[in-house]
Amino acid sequence: MMRKKNCGFYYILATVCLISLLSGCGRSTAEHTEAPTASTAVQTQRPAAITAAFLGDSRTEGLQAYSGLKYGDFFYSRGMNVFRVDDEDYKVVTIDGQKYTILEALARKQYQSVYIMMGINELGYPAASFRSGLSKLLQRVNEIQPNAVIYLQTLPPVNEEVAQKNKLDPSLNNTNAATFNQIIKELAAQYKVALIDTASVYRDQNGSLPADLASDGVHFVPSAYRRWVDYMASHTLSFQSFDASRK
Repeated sequence: MMRKKNCGFYYILATVCLISLLSGCGRSTAEHTEAPTASTAVQTQRPAAITAAFLGDSRTEGLQAYSGLKYGDFFYSRGMNVFRVDDEDYKVVTIDGQKYTILEALARKQYQSVYIMMGINELGYPAASFRSGLSKLLQRVNEIQPNAVIYLQTLPPVNEEVAQKNKLDPSLNNTNAATFNQIIKELAAQYKVALIDTASVYRDQNGSLPADLASDGVHFVPSAYRRWVDYMASHTLSFQSFDASRK
């Protein structure tokens, strides 16, 4: 069941949970200000007090590999999208020799925080289909993790010129990304989950991913993943504040 909704929404401007994940320290709380295929995921050993799950695609794979995050459970697959997270044909997470869908893996235990980054592989789909798929995902995550702070992240832009040189699908463009980001923002408000505007730290003055940060036009060079972590770390929320904003 979803928690009760309200009309408020909060951005959080304090370095808490993710700093704990980076340093291996315990979790602290934060004050808030009003505002509104086939790569296998890996679980990273962490102290029991630190419980965060990261759901996503190959960008989330890069986050685990290059960001410096020491702890957390990463549930991802290259080519993953919102339509496959609970599809029995996509058991892409392997834990102790057992295969799971992404949502099955998420349901194995309770987390303090769940970070969702989805949408880049959906850019070739109609916007309405993405909205429906993301809505279902948010409903399920709310049901599976009723005591977690849930973060939905905007899609970082692409570098269209670099993407074209690498012969990536033409649907991977910033016009589509902007349309999907509007949907992400609307659904974050509708389902009362915390919104993290990750796109903002990768966007140049033209709204594009800078060429020096782009590997193939869509993914980042290794050093650029730290920006993602730093931004998440400065936009975190205690469960108490998160839950209060939804009642």
